[in-house]
Amino acid sequence: MALDGGEAPLVLVSAGIGCTPITAMLERLALTGDTRRVLVLHADRSPAAHALRSPFMRAARGELIAAGVAPRDIHYEVFGPDLWLGAA
Repeated sequence: MALDGGEAPLVLVSAGIGCTPITAMLERLALTGDTRRVLVLHADRSPAAHALRSPFMRAARGELIAAGVAPRDIHYEVFGPDLWLGAA
């Protein structure tokens, strides 16, 4: 898979361990200062089955804020208890 440049919004879709290349793509977007709108959709059989659930969500949010994205502009949806992100 390759992430091409451009200005069009991105929709990144993955399931299971497919979150690994998506994570790399998101990291590249953040590191290069890409300003495109990005929608990430990911599915797993259960929250416990998500390989990167907690570390990924925390890291992605932290990197977005560090890159200058205002917290009010970061939107996420948690399917289950939101026990950690609200306090971050």
